[in-house]
Amino acid sequence: RRREPHLMAGTGKSHLREGDAVLRVEDLVVEFPMGRKGRVSAVAGISFDVLRGETLGIVGESGCGKSTTGRAIMQIDEPTGGSVVFEGDELTSLAYSQLREARTRIQISPVPSPCQSLRIFVRMLRPTAMAYQKQGSSRRKVRIAHIRAKRLNGRLEIAEGYYREALEIGEKVNGPEHPATAEVLRGLAITTAAQGKRSDAEAYFQRSLGILEASGGSTDQVRSDMEASGLSGAD
Repeated sequence: RRREPHLMAGTGKSHLREGDAVLRVEDLVVEFPMGRKGRVSAVAGISFDVLRGETLGIVGESGCGKSTTGRAIMQIDEPTGGSVVFEGDELTSLAYSQLREARTRIQISPVPSPCQSLRIFVRMLRPTAMAYQKQGSSRRKVRIAHIRAKRLNGRLEIAEGYYREALEIGEKVNGPEHPATAEVLRGLAITTAAQGKRSDAEAYFQRSLGILEASGGSTDQVRSDMEASGLSGAD
């Protein structure tokens, strides 16, 4: 049975729920020193809980504190204030040996945005491929292009792993035909296309198109990405 939508995160604590909370964060504050006397606030008093069987996603623009929140939960960045209770243990007061054991049971999975970072990777790979094909390219230029391609492909493989994990979680939580699943498939398609995995990319693009067409969503962005990746289906 699907649960009704519920506010799971925000400032204050009125939205926190009674029940079997796996994770309960209250008034989490993270500040970093800036200069001699200044301080910058990265996370300012947020509270949320996660009950068993739930998945919590934190979204926002770059630099808004998503990763810092995750790191503060795991006590990698030490919170300036607040409480983090995981499976009954207050993580902010655990001894280091206990904290290391608790971290093995916590998973924080950052997922890059398909319309930002991966689009940059695709654009950067194109000049690399052209450098191989261009007649009269010096050996030095081709060698630099080869090194650049190897570095980018390593990052793309990491991004592909994130997308596959996000796809698995999304299909379980939202279902395989949800529009959010189509967006993850699009990111996975861009990533695999940039690595030269054309058949995989084509399959992911087509599946994303099918979901959006069935739900009445716009397919313009998917078709544009297919064309940019040199694949069919742009008509």
